[in-house]
Amino acid sequence: MSSSFENQLDNQAVRFFATTFARLLADSLQGTTGVTCCIEIADPQADPVPVLIEPVHFCLTFEGGLAGACYAVVGQTHVEALAGGRAGAKDHASAFLSCLEAVSSTLPDQFKEVHGPVSLRVAAAPACAPTAVEAIELCAKDEKGEASAILLYLEPQLLQGLRSARGQGTVVQGAVQGVAQGAAQANLELVMDVELSVTLRFGQRTLSLREILDLASGSVVELDRQVDEPVELMLDGKVIARGEAVIIDGNYGLRVTQVLQPVVY
Repeated sequence: MSSSFENQLDNQAVRFFATTFARLLADSLQGTTGVTCCIEIADPQADPVPVLIEPVHFCLTFEGGLAGACYAVVGQTHVEALAGGRAGAKDHASAFLSCLEAVSSTLPDQFKEVHGPVSLRVAAAPACAPTAVEAIELCAKDEKGEASAILLYLEPQLLQGLRSARGQGTVVQGAVQGVAQGAAQANLELVMDVELSVTLRFGQRTLSLREILDLASGSVVELDRQVDEPVELMLDGKVIARGEAVIIDGNYGLRVTQVLQPVVY
């Protein structure tokens, strides 16, 4: 990715556009062609995006509150990979175009709150417009780890419209955070059934080595907690809740009366 466009990606609205397009395209590819892949903005520190050979161009034209064109450019071999390896170059391009059309039905809704009503048309194009600026590089990796490149060229009008959302940063920032939170929630679901051991602490006491060696059957150790003080629920040595000790079917239990702030690891 060129350094000039890296600076443009610092704008949250432009980054939100690229990440939202990538997410919706990945969903559309899976639903339309059966290809499962992860599409994200290319990391300039990682391996370079594959070179586009025999590029195929598609034009996404926005109208309404957000206007201008975005060109999606994909190499012919990458179109074949993303379209599921169907025979015939025209079939590959048509299948990929169908995926973009599916994206066009949902992508405008992502900008409605900031820009108002937005419509989107998608069509094959002979080439990018001469005024299109440098591309956002997207990298699509399939289940085998093979990478395909997708370049997004934004016309100045569309780029300016996205960047003008800076004045409504709260909404845009919320949308960006929503995407990140959605990914985090999906990752969190993977570990929700992991079992953790918790401990009830009725109190504690510091003993000298001599006092410990003097312990014998019948010895009484006085704790630092009164009978009516709450019992602590411990997780990995940290207090996560307090409550009252109860007896449940002959076993100790805890009736929670206070939940502390989540433990951060």
